[in-house]
Amino acid sequence: MPSVYPGWVVKGTRCKLVVAPRGTLAAWALRKGYWKKKIFGWLFQNQVLRRADMFHATSEKEYEEIRAAGYLQPVAIVPIGMDVPELGVSGSEFLVSGSGARKRMKKVVFFGRLHKVKGVDRLLLAWEKIARDGWEVVIAGPDCGMLEELQGIVAARKLSRVSFVGEINGPAKYEFLAGGDVYVLPSDTENFGVTVAEALASGTPVIASQGTPWRGLERERCGKWVPIGVEPLAAALKEMMAMSDEERAAMGARGREWIRRDFSWKGIGAKMKAAYEWLLSSGKKDRPNMVRVD
Repeated sequence: MPSVYPGWVVKGTRCKLVVAPRGTLAAWALRKGYWKKKIFGWLFQNQVLRRADMFHATSEKEYEEIRAAGYLQPVAIVPIGMDVPELGVSGSEFLVSGSGARKRMKKVVFFGRLHKVKGVDRLLLAWEKIARDGWEVVIAGPDCGMLEELQGIVAARKLSRVSFVGEINGPAKYEFLAGGDVYVLPSDTENFGVTVAEALASGTPVIASQGTPWRGLERERCGKWVPIGVEPLAAALKEMMAMSDEERAAMGARGREWIRRDFSWKGIGAKMKAAYEWLLSSGKKDRPNMVRVD
């Protein structure tokens, strides 16, 4: 309905309709509740989407999903903007115990909804294969139907050093992410995967599945982009956990600079402004590079 209501409102007016699917056209999403979505689409949604003047995709992956769904309108490919927080925590920080300084437990962290699509169960199964002394897994996020199953995996397989810390919001999320040594997002699908950007902005290197659009992790040398599955994830974790603190910190610094360079709100705003101005000009202005018509 969020896309249907605007379609009804602009019908018969001079207004332009821009639709941001936010992952709803991904094959994984369309398979869930297939017949309900099929009927709803036939009755309401498809006719509205066919009338859209432009789509907004947050990644090349989402652009391909829009085309695969049969929609041929212009698509503005503009990522989600990110704030780059000031860092007060670092993954290599030392804690002070009663008798002096000691190195803290290193952390593999996940931050996001505990939902089947996120693949957190694969993270736990990968951890079973490569768990090592001095490391722990910390999982943060609201329960969206998976917490009991995930806790069951931990109990059944007697996994050690795994904790669930619940939902974290506001500035505390950046403190949590900055306090991790590796961030993992093993999702089946993401149109963008904002938590990857948040982790990078926090200076933490990332392992993301190829269900996410974060191929650039490899190019920018700030993480790993791995096939969906337990074995590839375990291999990537093993490799990153074997690195020195300095190597992981350098990866995190490169990721933070990437977010600052390519995902700042000022730059993102300028791109969206250019896309809207082109659309409102009815093609009289030169088409911006990020607007695709193929």
